[in-house]
Amino acid sequence: MSADIREFTFKTVGNLEIGLDVHLPPGASKENPAPLLLWWHGGGLLQGSRKRMPPHLARCPTTHGIALVSADYRLAPQTPLPEILSDVADAVTFVRERLPALVDGRVDPARFATCGSSAGGFLSLLVGVGKVGVQPPKVTTAIYPITDTTDAFWTTPQQPKVTYEDAPIPRDFVAPFLDRNAPAVAENAADSNRRNMYSWMLQSGTLNSLLLPEGSPTRPEDYIVASLIRSLSSSSTLPTIWITHGTVDQAVPVSQARAVVQALKERGAEIVYGEVEGKDHLWDEEDGKVELEGLYALLKERL
Repeated sequence: MSADIREFTFKTVGNLEIGLDVHLPPGASKENPAPLLLWWHGGGLLQGSRKRMPPHLARCPTTHGIALVSADYRLAPQTPLPEILSDVADAVTFVRERLPALVDGRVDPARFATCGSSAGGFLSLLVGVGKVGVQPPKVTTAIYPITDTTDAFWTTPQQPKVTYEDAPIPRDFVAPFLDRNAPAVAENAADSNRRNMYSWMLQSGTLNSLLLPEGSPTRPEDYIVASLIRSLSSSSTLPTIWITHGTVDQAVPVSQARAVVQALKERGAEIVYGEVEGKDHLWDEEDGKVELEGLYALLKERL
């Protein structure tokens, strides 16, 4: 049997509806509700859609009995990072407080975890360390996450082109999407030129200026995950955190994950971390046979 997929609008900003998809396990019922995994897509917070996900995530409701929720969020630069995080917080609140009734009690909001890939992993970790203003979940997970946008990788232009592209991305390809005054969007079509925003951002070294406009009350330093962990009070508790990263990632360097792991170890927090030798960005999406068994084993154990 296949998953039962439902679509919902969890937030409306002006005329823009921001959606999420719920993939319910076939066996989930009011008497036997499924645990929840809320996942955010990658794309540097500049591009992407909840509809594009690694195959193992699409299979997890039927393979592991976990209800998967894939949520959109508004994209930068039309929407700055603090407002993107408000979308993240609203998605968490919707899933916890409203979703169970909308699916006839087939999900259990008390058994809740977050996940994300790349920039989505950044969002998941920010939820887990309490930066988003909602109660952290039982388990926070991240797949090859961005964790520190002040790193030289993001601020040094990669000229004439990024390593994984065959040619430079012309500015004309992305010019319409660089206009901060253009209408806000929460996803883009797979064939849209917006799909080039991430590569153009690396090519130009402009991630922070795209996420936080000049004069913003917050700074990139305010969102460094390792620093947020180190700044927590001794009485603060963290969820179990699971992270994986490929060792030859050209789009998000593995040092981003290692920095967070080090901060968690210094604190004595529970961290499950694995590096995948010789794997680049999106390896779990491009290889349809990847299962990430460790991720789902942890979720089933803790949820």
